[in-house]
Amino acid sequence: REAWGCVSRWAGDALPEAKATLGPPASATEWQLFVSRLGLEGLQASEPLLAYRLLSAVHDGQRVASDAVTALRQLRDFVDPDLRQALHAAASGWYSHPSGWEDECLGLGGGFSAYSNFACLRLLPLPLVAAWTGFLRAQSGLPERFLVVAACFGDAPRLLLSDLASGDLLLGPISPTPHLEARQVVAAGNLRLLRVVPASAPRRRDLLL
Repeated sequence: REAWGCVSRWAGDALPEAKATLGPPASATEWQLFVSRLGLEGLQASEPLLAYRLLSAVHDGQRVASDAVTALRQLRDFVDPDLRQALHAAASGWYSHPSGWEDECLGLGGGFSAYSNFACLRLLPLPLVAAWTGFLRAQSGLPERFLVVAACFGDAPRLLLSDLASGDLLLGPISPTPHLEARQVVAAGNLRLLRVVPASAPRRRDLLL
């Protein structure tokens, strides 16, 4: 609650439209459905997954209608019928900025690289975490210990993943270069990801909080 409180207070003052995207708490039933969809039963005692459960119990990510539309357009053949139905409902029921295009600027996860001043990285609600994680498992061989927890779907799509084994947060996909290799590129199936926090920083298994 303290972590979400800081985010919510800042957004209320600086970016009220982003605050309006915050979802309600995920219920115990919704959480168990999420765990079952991704086969996470054996990881429920892991600290990173417990941290994620705490976050979702206060706000279930950012519910942005255009993100549900994107998932339906790109992932419809990779999600089960129940999840597809939930995404259809989200496409018409979640927040949509009146301008029709400024949803891209409502990311409470901030920005990255050349987009560091562009608040584009949105914290995903459980249905979208399940959809994108399942898609990357099927298409890119993403290991089961990774969850897609935030995303930017603009001109330079990027995903933020949580490693449930180490607690690391990783951004990708990227194309490795000598400069990036020095910052520790992580292989995850066919994807190459970049650690958000340098390896020299203190390691925390609840980093997502």
